[in-house]
Amino acid sequence: MSDHSGRRRHAAGATSLRTSRSDFLPVIAVIVLGAILLGVATLWDGGVPEAASDPTKAGTSIQQASDSSRPRHDADEREVSGEIIEPLSESADQDTQGVDPELRAAAETTTTRVSKVTFRVATFNVLASQHTDAGGQHGSWPSSGWRTPQTVGYIRNHDVDVVGLQEVKSGQLSGITAGTGFRAWPGGGDPDNSIIWDPKVFDFVSGDSFHITFMNSVRPQTILRLRHKATKLEFYFLNMHASAGGGKYAGSRAAGHNTAVATVNRLKKDGIPIFLTGDMNDREAFFCRVMPPTGMVAAVGGSTAGGCRPPGGMPVDWVVGTSQIDFSNFVNDKSPVSRKVSDHHFVAATATIRATR
Repeated sequence: MSDHSGRRRHAAGATSLRTSRSDFLPVIAVIVLGAILLGVATLWDGGVPEAASDPTKAGTSIQQASDSSRPRHDADEREVSGEIIEPLSESADQDTQGVDPELRAAAETTTTRVSKVTFRVATFNVLASQHTDAGGQHGSWPSSGWRTPQTVGYIRNHDVDVVGLQEVKSGQLSGITAGTGFRAWPGGGDPDNSIIWDPKVFDFVSGDSFHITFMNSVRPQTILRLRHKATKLEFYFLNMHASAGGGKYAGSRAAGHNTAVATVNRLKKDGIPIFLTGDMNDREAFFCRVMPPTGMVAAVGGSTAGGCRPPGGMPVDWVVGTSQIDFSNFVNDKSPVSRKVSDHHFVAATATIRATR
């Protein structure tokens, strides 16, 4: 082989080597730059990120970092009346001056959930069908066939979610639940003191009873436990009908009230709000007999601070609740009597409960 050929091969090899080296220069530069940046990041951050030592976590770490500026929709959410309250950032102070301090404190805590529930509770003695149907003592009144749809109208017009009924018979209860879409407990063959509720608002948890002497016989009084769908908070609803009249009936009426007191205080161990509705056939006596020993409050008002001070304008039909409950928009609708729908008023109120979990 000639020297020219050898020089050509040598020159070609040198050219190839120079080309290869030039191809690697950008790669080497990127590697060096990356090492420098990693060192700076490590010094700045105080250590190597966990994801850097575990390649399987790197993608997750990057995703979390890129999402950190967006609202979170996980355990930090706050639920109030079925709505979500986002966590409040420090930079949002100037925009949160009107926020309820309790809700603000909860929103700044990642481990606390505050649920605020508002719904309407009512009580109504519907006047049992036997009193107005053939042979009844209210024979001049319209029959239960006419009065039951009127009861449905009161429930709808007052926009209530839970109603304690008294004197309701099977036919009346069927008409009321069909007309409202509500569910009832206990219903069945002895529905007198059934409680009805809107299944779109509450789920049934359990049902029970306590017993009192009503007039001349021992009768079951309803205990119902419901769960609020939106917040999962649970409530007890008790409903009763105490004896009417004087003499021995006054004694059994007082005994019935006292049994209700004992039942409420027994249920308090479960730590959930308790409502008591019913036809108590008493005004001042019921208030002063039941409110102080249970610590309950009446939707109609009154006070037990420093003694017993009943409210004015009381009916014998009551909506009361334990101290976690705030009542507002109390209504004592007397028109059922004037319209001969019932011989009792329709009593309703808005209940607001705030619970921290």
